[in-house]
Amino acid sequence: MTLPFALLFRLTRPSRWIRYAVAAGLLVVFAAVNHRRFTEAVFRDAPNADLPMVEMLQRQYAGRNLYVAAFPSYALDKLLYFRGGWKGRVETDFHDKLLERFSPNEKYVYVIILAPYFRDRFQTADPRGRFIDLKNGYSLFVN
Repeated sequence: MTLPFALLFRLTRPSRWIRYAVAAGLLVVFAAVNHRRFTEAVFRDAPNADLPMVEMLQRQYAGRNLYVAAFPSYALDKLLYFRGGWKGRVETDFHDKLLERFSPNEKYVYVIILAPYFRDRFQTADPRGRFIDLKNGYSLFVN
Protein backbone atom coordinates (compact mmCIF):
# COMPACT_ATOMS: atom_id res chain seq x y z
CA MET A 1 0.00 0.00 0.00
CA THR A 2 2.90 2.38 0.54
CA LEU A 3 4.26 2.02 -3.00
CA PRO A 4 1.45 4.04 -4.65
CA PHE A 5 1.95 6.84 -2.12
CA ALA A 6 5.71 6.95 -2.70
CA LEU A 7 5.25 7.05 -6.48
CA LEU A 8 2.50 9.64 -6.18
CA PHE A 9 4.70 12.09 -4.31
CA ARG A 10 7.63 11.61 -6.72
CA LEU A 11 5.55 12.75 -9.68
CA THR A 12 6.27 16.36 -10.63
CA ARG A 13 3.65 16.97 -13.33
CA PRO A 14 0.38 17.13 -11.38
CA SER A 15 -0.02 20.01 -9.01
CA ARG A 16 0.56 19.57 -5.33
CA TRP A 17 -3.19 19.75 -4.53
CA ILE A 18 -4.02 17.02 -7.01
CA ARG A 19 -1.41 14.73 -5.46
CA TYR A 20 -2.81 15.41 -1.99
CA ALA A 21 -6.37 14.77 -3.18
CA VAL A 22 -5.38 11.46 -4.78
CA ALA A 23 -3.48 10.46 -1.62
CA ALA A 24 -6.50 11.33 0.54
CA GLY A 25 -8.77 9.35 -1.77
CA LEU A 26 -6.49 6.32 -1.60
CA LEU A 27 -6.47 6.54 2.20
CA VAL A 28 -10.27 6.66 2.30
CA VAL A 29 -10.49 3.61 0.03
CA PHE A 30 -7.92 1.76 2.16
CA ALA A 31 -9.83 2.60 5.37
CA ALA A 32 -13.19 1.60 3.87
CA VAL A 33 -11.88 -1.77 2.67
CA ASN A 34 -10.36 -2.52 6.08
CA HIS A 35 -13.54 -1.46 7.87
CA ARG A 36 -15.64 -3.75 5.66
CA ARG A 37 -13.29 -6.69 6.31
CA PHE A 38 -13.36 -6.04 10.05
CA THR A 39 -17.17 -5.88 10.06
CA GLU A 40 -17.43 -9.16 8.14
CA ALA A 41 -15.08 -10.85 10.60
CA VAL A 42 -17.05 -9.60 13.60
CA PHE A 43 -20.37 -10.82 12.20
CA ARG A 44 -18.93 -14.25 11.38
CA ASP A 45 -17.51 -14.65 14.89
CA ALA A 46 -20.18 -16.20 17.13
CA PRO A 47 -20.45 -14.95 20.71
CA ASN A 48 -19.05 -17.18 23.43
CA ALA A 49 -21.66 -19.66 24.65
CA ASP A 50 -20.61 -19.07 28.27
CA LEU A 51 -21.44 -15.34 28.31
CA PRO A 52 -25.13 -15.74 29.24
CA MET A 53 -24.13 -17.93 32.18
CA VAL A 54 -21.50 -15.40 33.30
CA GLU A 55 -24.08 -12.61 33.17
CA MET A 56 -26.54 -14.72 35.15
CA LEU A 57 -23.87 -15.46 37.78
CA GLN A 58 -23.03 -11.77 38.10
CA ARG A 59 -26.70 -10.85 38.36
CA GLN A 60 -27.84 -13.48 40.87
CA TYR A 61 -24.78 -14.55 42.85
CA ALA A 62 -22.51 -11.49 42.93
CA GLY A 63 -20.23 -11.30 45.94
CA ARG A 64 -20.16 -15.01 46.72
CA ASN A 65 -17.10 -17.16 46.39
CA LEU A 66 -17.14 -18.90 43.04
CA TYR A 67 -15.55 -22.28 42.50
CA VAL A 68 -15.19 -23.78 39.05
CA ALA A 69 -14.97 -27.57 39.16
CA ALA A 70 -13.00 -28.25 35.99
CA PHE A 71 -9.38 -28.51 35.00
CA PRO A 72 -7.25 -25.72 36.53
CA SER A 73 -6.70 -23.71 33.35
CA TYR A 74 -10.41 -23.50 32.51
CA ALA A 75 -11.23 -20.06 31.08
CA LEU A 76 -14.40 -19.24 33.00
CA ASP A 77 -12.58 -17.10 35.58
CA LYS A 78 -11.02 -15.08 32.75
CA LEU A 79 -14.46 -14.49 31.26
CA LEU A 80 -15.67 -13.27 34.64
CA TYR A 81 -12.69 -10.95 34.95
CA PHE A 82 -13.04 -9.40 31.50
CA ARG A 83 -16.83 -9.24 31.62
CA GLY A 84 -16.84 -6.81 34.51
CA GLY A 85 -15.07 -8.46 37.38
CA TRP A 86 -16.29 -10.76 40.07
CA LYS A 87 -16.69 -9.33 43.56
CA GLY A 88 -15.83 -12.53 45.41
CA ARG A 89 -13.01 -15.02 45.08
CA VAL A 90 -12.80 -17.24 42.00
CA GLU A 91 -11.01 -20.56 42.25
CA THR A 92 -10.69 -23.15 39.49
CA ASP A 93 -9.50 -26.67 40.25
CA PHE A 94 -10.32 -30.33 39.77
CA HIS A 95 -13.51 -31.63 41.36
CA ASP A 96 -11.69 -33.78 43.92
CA LYS A 97 -9.46 -30.91 45.08
CA LEU A 98 -12.41 -28.59 45.53
CA LEU A 99 -14.34 -31.24 47.45
CA GLU A 100 -11.39 -31.67 49.84
CA ARG A 101 -11.59 -27.95 50.71
CA PHE A 102 -15.39 -27.76 50.64
CA SER A 103 -16.91 -25.57 53.36
CA PRO A 104 -20.71 -25.70 53.68
CA ASN A 105 -20.68 -22.77 56.12
CA GLU A 106 -19.81 -20.13 53.51
CA LYS A 107 -22.01 -18.65 50.77
CA TYR A 108 -20.74 -20.36 47.63
CA VAL A 109 -21.45 -21.04 43.99
CA TYR A 110 -19.87 -24.05 42.30
CA VAL A 111 -19.87 -24.16 38.52
CA ILE A 112 -19.45 -27.83 37.68
CA ILE A 113 -18.70 -29.54 34.41
CA LEU A 114 -19.48 -33.25 34.19
CA ALA A 115 -21.98 -32.82 37.02
CA PRO A 116 -23.70 -36.22 36.64
CA TYR A 117 -20.46 -37.92 37.68
CA PHE A 118 -19.98 -35.74 40.80
CA ARG A 119 -23.53 -34.84 41.82
CA ASP A 120 -23.72 -37.34 44.70
CA ARG A 121 -20.38 -36.28 46.15
CA PHE A 122 -21.30 -32.59 46.18
CA GLN A 123 -24.73 -33.37 47.61
CA THR A 124 -23.08 -35.43 50.38
CA ALA A 125 -20.71 -32.55 51.18
CA ASP A 126 -23.65 -30.18 51.71
CA PRO A 127 -27.14 -31.72 51.85
CA ARG A 128 -28.68 -28.22 51.99
CA GLY A 129 -27.08 -27.20 48.67
CA ARG A 130 -29.10 -27.42 45.47
CA PHE A 131 -28.19 -28.20 41.89
CA ILE A 132 -29.26 -26.03 38.97
CA ASP A 133 -28.72 -27.62 35.57
CA LEU A 134 -27.94 -25.18 32.78
CA LYS A 135 -28.35 -25.60 29.03
CA ASN A 136 -24.69 -25.39 28.07
CA GLY A 137 -23.53 -28.51 29.93
CA TYR A 138 -22.80 -26.78 33.22
CA SER A 139 -24.47 -27.26 36.55
CA LEU A 140 -24.48 -24.88 39.49
CA PHE A 141 -24.33 -26.04 43.08
CA VAL A 142 -25.40 -23.22 45.38
CA ASN A 143 -26.53 -22.66 48.92
